[in-house]
Amino acid sequence: CTADAVSIYGQLRVGVDPSGAGGDPAAIIAVRGAYAYPPVELIGVLDGSVIAEAVVKLVRQHRRQTDGTVPVNIDAVSLGAGTYEALRAHPDTLAGLITPIPIKGHDKPRRPATELQHDRNLRTEMWFNTAEWMETSMLPRDARLKKELISVEYSFGDQALRLVENKRQIRKKLKASPNLADALVLATWPTQCATIGLETAGSDFDDDLGAIGF
Repeated sequence: CTADAVSIYGQLRVGVDPSGAGGDPAAIIAVRGAYAYPPVELIGVLDGSVIAEAVVKLVRQHRRQTDGTVPVNIDAVSLGAGTYEALRAHPDTLAGLITPIPIKGHDKPRRPATELQHDRNLRTEMWFNTAEWMETSMLPRDARLKKELISVEYSFGDQALRLVENKRQIRKKLKASPNLADALVLATWPTQCATIGLETAGSDFDDDLGAIGF
């Protein structure tokens, strides 16, 4: 793909995979249209308020006036709850510039009831959503992000439901947690702020990965 062939328009969205108890770095990725901006990593940071400030900084860097409220999807399981609460209380959220949205991958898929359910859980549905998004997208030139994306596999379980392998299985293969890939999956998930109750491309982009190889 080239810059002319890929949309750089659309709502800014952000995905946040907070730090894990095992010392995994926190990862933050912003996407707009079919572009994924270079990721931000915070190593050795477990404080949710510090991660929240990094999220706000990234949103301020890329936000346009036409964006309105920017949805920030957060892995809110375990330590991620602290990042979510810190963002909820942040002045930019109270001013309507950001809407933090808690995501729990073990939840049920969110396909409409009239549509055939193919996936075992929300995490699987989100990964396949990202696979579709990547068919016409451009990724930043980041070798580790690419490695994480192509390492993920899936299987068919009961009732022929698709199931993406869990993070523990991926970590065992990579010898590291797939934080960058998870942040991208969160960022590309099309949440709508209104329903939640609670630039140009250059050499930084990699166009040779057309889809996720699970």
